[in-house]
Amino acid sequence: SRESAMHFETYRHFPEVNGICHAHPRYLDAFIFDGRPLTSTNQYTARYGEAIIVPNIKAESKELAEGVVAALRPHRERLQSFGLGLLLTYHGVTCVGKDLDEAFETLECMEWAAHTLLMRKL
Repeated sequence: SRESAMHFETYRHFPEVNGICHAHPRYLDAFIFDGRPLTSTNQYTARYGEAIIVPNIKAESKELAEGVVAALRPHRERLQSFGLGLLLTYHGVTCVGKDLDEAFETLECMEWAAHTLLMRKL
């Protein structure tokens, strides 16, 4: 993967993370584009809290890998209970979890919340 450095650095700094999903989902793109906060939209998504926003850092770079690790560090305790989602401003989303299922579930919840928020604006 072109984002291998981001994956490897996350695994190296967070041994409790055993699954990572990096994606460019359709509805989340509206929030990713300008780093807007993504809030929860129902009781199920509320447990994930507000998505962590990583500033615009060049894709495929060591700096992005370091930025993801730095953004996750203050939220480490939450990893004991739930996956975490990060909006990579002007790039995509990265979700981490205790396994790949948890990381993907976090991604799905974020995408559903984004869809709900955008539809509500209509």
